[in-house]
Amino acid sequence: MTKQFSFILKNTKSRLFLCLLFAFISSFSFAQSKDKISIRSILQTQQNAWNAGQLNNFMQGYWQNDSLMFIGKSALLMAGRKL
Repeated sequence: MTKQFSFILKNTKSRLFLCLLFAFISSFSFAQSKDKISIRSILQTQQNAWNAGQLNNFMQGYWQNDSLMFIGKSALLMAGRKL
C-alpha cells in the first residue's frame, strides 16, 4: 500500500466521507432496481394478457392518453378504444 493511500485511510474524516459516499451511491442503485422490478412487472402482465388474447388488459401497460394511437391489422385504436 502506498504512503499516500494509507494516510487517507488513517484519517477519520476521510473514512467517514468514504462511508457516506458509498451509502449515497448505493441508494441510487437500489432505486434503479425498484424501477427495473416495476417495469418487468408491467411487461410480464402485458405478456400474460397478450397470450390470453386480452387486448384491453394488454393496453393497460401503456400511457393512458387520447393522443396514443395503435394501428393493428383490423382496427385503429386510440387510447385503447377501437375507432
